[in-house]
Amino acid sequence: MLSEIFIDNLQVIILCTIVISAIFDILMKKNWIDALINKHDQPHPSIQTIKYIIGFFSALIISIMSGLLGNLLDKVGIIIFISCVLFSLLLIAISIDKNIAPTIIIILAVSGLYLMYVTSQPPVVVGFTSDPLDMQILGKSIRFTARAEDINDDQIFYQFLLDGSVIRGWSKSNSWTWDTRQISESAQNPKGKYNVTICIKDGKYDNIIDDSRSLNYTLTFANITYPHEGDDVKIGQIPVNGTSLGILPNEKDKLWIFVKNSRTDYHPQNNNDLHIKEDGNWSTIIDLGGEIGKMTEIVAVIVNESALKDIHSYYIEGSSTNAWPGLRNLSAGAEEADYITITKR
Repeated sequence: MLSEIFIDNLQVIILCTIVISAIFDILMKKNWIDALINKHDQPHPSIQTIKYIIGFFSALIISIMSGLLGNLLDKVGIIIFISCVLFSLLLIAISIDKNIAPTIIIILAVSGLYLMYVTSQPPVVVGFTSDPLDMQILGKSIRFTARAEDINDDQIFYQFLLDGSVIRGWSKSNSWTWDTRQISESAQNPKGKYNVTICIKDGKYDNIIDDSRSLNYTLTFANITYPHEGDDVKIGQIPVNGTSLGILPNEKDKLWIFVKNSRTDYHPQNNNDLHIKEDGNWSTIIDLGGEIGKMTEIVAVIVNESALKDIHSYYIEGSSTNAWPGLRNLSAGAEEADYITITKR
């Protein structure tokens, strides 16, 4: 905020410097100043104080100008800075005792360098998140949001990359929504693993990225290929097969098969029988019981860690009570990926 105030009022700062210099010049030329100088021709203390004050503030203003101009004009910043320093030294030489000049010179140099350092600090990424967090079913949307800070409160621009390629160009918006309907099931990334990167800059250098951060994201889906929609299936243990994306053989806890007997009655099947191959094809065995002739859904569900804990809790409670009423609803973090309706026989 401070640097923006100085930049926005740079003309005022320059004008004030000119006015102060002019006033000082007039004071030094007025005859009435001689009346304040004693008979020994030594400067009166009040005149000496005025000199110190004017010299100090002139040096301070020039140092601020040097930092701002060096920041605004990057390619010639060092030339601007040196020129301002030389001008300040000249101003000091004509306005202040030589005994105090070294002190003012040090103040000038330190403040000028510090201001150049502060006003040239780049922005940094302090957070990068996605919603949902790390996994989504193919065909749905994911929102990515970055948080960045700039010590100078400069305008920050954001760019998003997907697997190293620009997916959204530079913009003032810090978020991007990925509509995964653009991704086909036979995409070039069959494992469903993607890398999303946020890049930021403050706009002072066109081709320079000030900071970036990446996160990995998984797109998943699971289809049931057997049994088929509308099949008559004999009750008992039956095989269920399907295909998947984004679920590796060692990640089978992400995929669960449920038997659904009513709108809010999900019975999770034993996940130990589920086997996923490298190509994403999977197979399992489920227990199909209940009333013959009744229509039942077989549902493939993608779950995250939170939903997985709820499923495990259901099994622990069922083992202790020997009652398996099913889950009334799917937990948050569990998404139906596919389902088929069959008839028991």
